Amino acid sequence: MDYTKENMRVDKILIRDFVEGDEIAVNNLFNSTFCRKRPMDEWHWKFKQNPAGESYIYLAEKNNKIIGHIGAIPLRVSIDGDIFVAYQYLDAMVESSSRKEGIFTNILSYSLSQAKVNEMLEIGFPKKIVYDIETAKLNIVHGLGEVDRYINYNLLSTNKGNYNPAFLKTSSIFKVDIFDERFDLFWEKVSREHRISLVKDGDYLNWRYIMKPQSFYSIFASQDKNEVNGFVVLKTVEKMGYKKGCIVDILSLKGAEIIQELLLYGLHYFDNQGVNLVTTYVKDSFVSKVLLQLGFVKVENEEITKKYNIEKMWLVVHNSNPRIKEEKLYNRENWRIIFGDSDWI
Repeated sequence: MDYTKENMRVDKILIRDFVEGDEIAVNNLFNSTFCRKRPMDEWHWKFKQNPAGESYIYLAEKNNKIIGHIGAIPLRVSIDGDIFVAYQYLDAMVESSSRKEGIFTNILSYSLSQAKVNEMLEIGFPKKIVYDIETAKLNIVHGLGEVDRYINYNLLSTNKGNYNPAFLKTSSIFKVDIFDERFDLFWEKVSREHRISLVKDGDYLNWRYIMKPQSFYSIFASQDKNEVNGFVVLKTVEKMGYKKGCIVDILSLKGAEIIQELLLYGLHYFDNQGVNLVTTYVKDSFVSKVLLQLGFVKVENEEITKKYNIEKMWLVVHNSNPRIKEEKLYNRENWRIIFGDSDWI
């Protein structure tokens, strides 16, 4: 990748590009910042094995020590049928002892200067504090608002028996161990139904959900006459003394029966896992409608946010690619977003 070679120095802080050999220090900073134990193979998966290309990584260094970081991984995006590479900004972090020194702002400014040079489209799913810095304080990215959160407390108590028998005669659910060529054909069909969406062909889906180390996703798909017409990705997490089911990804051809079948199958799966509640993040009016029909409610209460640790997720966009019409990008209604489009899960 042709990085711009000029680094930026602010006071005693050097803002620079990643070089090979930085990865151990970066991963150590990640683990200390987020109280995680991310193994190095997960770092390599995230930043070096992406089928869409190479990542950009920007660092802050003080006294030869890495104290800040922003990563940008490539993701192919379909915009009205045209394919572009976007870069998702993630793992934004500053060492605890160096915060409130403007380091994050300096890394972000440097990264956006590189984005301009390289004519990049950037997206991000920050939490509220970063969203406010980027959109209000600095006014350097376009904020497209919060991604809706949904929760189901009751699981199947009101949903049992709601399958459509007529549809079940021609469709079946199967477990997915690998996304084969059928999912490429499925993506070609379903991509026409969304103005702006991540490209979810076999290459992306295998990288995102199969190749990720220690991923522990459960994946199911719906088919009709051996042709895939939808899939759902699920994950169970244990936190704060209860089991939470997460609908990580879901995509189908238009038709309420397909989405309903996949969601109900997911709810049955979670019920068998002893899950207490199910959550997801969705920016898709069609999926949202079916979620509400199946007993989900939109999370708008701060008490629920704190009690069940369902943090707000925001969508931001910054474009330096002259080939993309910005009126499309900056219209919130054009975007389809689901939980797994972020790296939160």
